[in-house]
Amino acid sequence: MHYDSSSGPWTEPHRAAAVVGVPSATLRRWAERGVITATQEASGGHRRYFLPELHLIGHWAKAQGQTPNLHMLYEHIATVMECGFGEGPW
Repeated sequence: MHYDSSSGPWTEPHRAAAVVGVPSATLRRWAERGVITATQEASGGHRRYFLPELHLIGHWAKAQGQTPNLHMLYEHIATVMECGFGEGPW
């Protein structure tokens, strides 16, 4: 997994959307449902997304040959939790 960490692990919506391959509105809905990690900046209230997590989702979806969607993410989260890997960012 490679990402530019010069701005830290958090990124703005347009870059986050490009990494995952979905519209930024989709990322906002996923964050509101607690499926992905997002934070609000104190100055300006702009949303930021956790870049390492987005790279994982993007690579995983690409390996599956699919565009990420909410159903796919819920299935993946359930699988990870069943395997006992629930201590990570998922």
